[in-house]
Amino acid sequence: MSYDPSRPEGFSPDRPEGGLPYEPAGYDPYAARSVEAVRRRVQMPAIFLIVVSVINILFLIYQSINLVVVIATPAEQLYTSQMEMFEKIFPGMAKGLTQTPPEQFKSQEVVSSSIFTAVLALCSLLILLGAIQMLRLRSYGLAVTASILAAIPCVTCSACCGLGEGVGIWALIVLMNPEVRAAFGAMR
Repeated sequence: MSYDPSRPEGFSPDRPEGGLPYEPAGYDPYAARSVEAVRRRVQMPAIFLIVVSVINILFLIYQSINLVVVIATPAEQLYTSQMEMFEKIFPGMAKGLTQTPPEQFKSQEVVSSSIFTAVLALCSLLILLGAIQMLRLRSYGLAVTASILAAIPCVTCSACCGLGEGVGIWALIVLMNPEVRAAFGAMR
């Protein structure tokens, strides 16, 4: 009979040496409880990371529609509408842009919007995948990367509002806990 007094309560000293007949070899009930506790600990930050990712995906849809509109708009009309907007918001800025030909202005808008849309799509996808892996206690590096991406302003739209920053920092704090990190390693 084996009994380890350093273990928490819940097991009697009359427990058989090899464990109970229905337990697989190498089964440690304390480790299983520990992993479940860690799973509960990472559950809320991971769910909120998924919410941040969904918000980013909704903004990505808006940005994609905006890109299509920019591509479909004639260069002169796009140039005129942007100059009017700049003049209302930043009166001095429009004067510097008036030297740019409308065709060049439109191509710059298309390129910058395309790059922003691609970065937003990649970041949204990485945040979503990292959050799902965090829920599963797999891919520790991807979960940390997702948390960092969610917290970077201007990379994701939800970080600019403070939501992504708060959730990303919360998830990072949870992920840096040694027990959580060990649980990711135990689930391989």
